[in-house]
Order: sequence, then C-alpha cells, then structure tokens
Amino acid sequence: MNDSFFSIIMPVYNTYPPYLREAVESVFDLDYNGYEFVIVDDGTNRTETLDVLKEYEDRCTIIHQENSGISASRLKALSIAKGEYIFFLDSDDHIDKDALNVLNGIIREHHPDVIISEPPRYLEDYRKIEYRNKFFEEGSVSKDTVIRELCRLHINGIGDKYVKRELYQNMSGFIDTSFINGEDLQQSTYIILNADSFYYSEFPLQYYRYNLQQREYYDATDLNDINFPVPAYRMLFEQHHEYEEFLPVFKQAVMNSIIYNAFKICKVSSAHKEKADVLDRLNELEIVKILSGIKARVSPVSSFLYYVLTHRYYRFLTLLATIYHKIFGLSNLY
Repeated sequence: MNDSFFSIIMPVYNTYPPYLREAVESVFDLDYNGYEFVIVDDGTNRTETLDVLKEYEDRCTIIHQENSGISASRLKALSIAKGEYIFFLDSDDHIDKDALNVLNGIIREHHPDVIISEPPRYLEDYRKIEYRNKFFEEGSVSKDTVIRELCRLHINGIGDKYVKRELYQNMSGFIDTSFINGEDLQQSTYIILNADSFYYSEFPLQYYRYNLQQREYYDATDLNDINFPVPAYRMLFEQHHEYEEFLPVFKQAVMNSIIYNAFKICKVSSAHKEKADVLDRLNELEIVKILSGIKARVSPVSSFLYYVLTHRYYRFLTLLATIYHKIFGLSNLY
C-alpha cells in the first residue's frame, strides 16, 4: 500500500503576521513529503498579512477571494483539493512535525473514514500547554460513541478531525455559510453522520493557540453565537430520527450553553433594562424554541436555572449568576 496523500487547508483573514508565519512554517517543516498545501485568503485587507502570504506564493497554492467567511473558504479549497485525506489548520495554530507520519500509519493499518484527535492548547509560551480531557481511548471508536460526544458539544471542531476527502464532496449543499460561530459544529455533524468508521489518536497532531490577537473568543451578547447548535440539531434529529436516543444528552449540553451565556450577559450588562432587553431577545432565539419542544429530562440544577431564565425572572437570575460565579466559576456549568 502506498503512503497517503494529504491536503492541508488553511483559511486566512487578517491573521496577526507572526502567528501566520509560524503556522505556515510549521507546514513546511513537516517530516513528510506526500501533501499539498492550500491557503485561502478570505479577503484580507491587512497589508502586513498579505505581505506574509506573498513570501510563500511560490511554495504552495494560494487562492484569493472576497471576504466570505471561514466555511466558504474551506469549501473553496475543498473544490480543488486532491488529497486522500483533508487536514484543516487554522492560521494561528501549528501542526506537529510528525503529524502526517502518524496519520499515515493509522490509515495504513486501520483505514478509518475519520481520525479524531484533541489538540492541546497553548498561550505564547509553548511550555504552557493545556491538555484537554480525553473523550476516547486510543483506537477505533464506534459511531454511536462519537455521536454521543458530539451531542455533548465536546468534539465540535473540524480541525481536530482528519477526514477522507470523498466525505466532503456533497457537503456544500448542507452547510449554512452565514454561521460565524458554530460553523465547525455543523461541518463536524455532517462528516460524522456520513462516515462509517472512526479512529481516535492520542498524538497531538496540531496545537491550538488561545485567544487569537488577544480578542475574547466568545461574545455572550452576540445572540447569533448562542444559536450555534441549530444546524446540528436539524441534521441530527430532524433528518436522522434513529439518533433520538441522544436527545437528552443534546438538550442538557445546549441548555447549559444557553445558561452559561445568560449568566455572562448578567455579568457584562450593568443596567437592568439593558440586561433585560438582551435576555428577552435571547428567549426569542430559535434554539430556545427548539429546546422547549424537546421532551427529555435534564439535571435538576440546569432545569431550575433554565426555568428562571425562560420565565424572565431576570433580577433573580442575576443574583444566581453572581452567587454561582463566585462559588464555582462559570465553567462548572459544563
């Protein structure tokens, strides 16, 4: 059996130049020859970023397009990709030097449709690396096990999945490219639903950087962000009724996500009327309406907090958010 050929795809939009150069150089430092490298410049208007791209235009394929978003950028690269497997790399992260050798070994021995790995996360100092909790053990993983973790919103990312290119061939018709936050979840959902075999690797194939350009990743008051599970719900449960056994898991995870954001809104909004206006709009979101129609039991704490939110007891919610944050911190909702 011949070694596998990979397509490494990197969307770029105004990336901080040192981060971009580091990401690109990590690809060229790979200890493996069987790959192509496709960069999609998604309408960058930052001169310094464009200057970095020009340095590499003779060493890889660079596509320039009007700003269309990361999903559209990925789909554009996929339309010309030739690799047997697709490797997505964000433009502020970096790939491990041995990543393709590890992937090639797994493919030669196990032939999975999808290889999953959980990238460690780091700040500026590579020595300060945080390894996330493992959701699987090294080896083959059943589809139901993968879907359960997807429903828990644990494996949302598309960059942590290394996928046979053929699984992407019809994806464009199922992807809403207008989603800015949650684009990874809907792409991951599509891939997982259409794949048959999965392998989990404990090897750190790539590394995710925390807080690109010192911006907060998640804006709780951006209500479009909170709606992010909607496409996944449609694909999983409206189109594939055989997965309805996972509805309680999904409901619990999404409910916690909504409560988390409601608590953050309580924290960042000072005036009661301003806070109430945002929470009123949150209560009108499609994902909230979807949850009201899912008849599945969740934890008593989550159920109580969600009741307070959806019945618009906002002053009481603010008090609960303050107490909860001081005692546990918001992350403990998960």
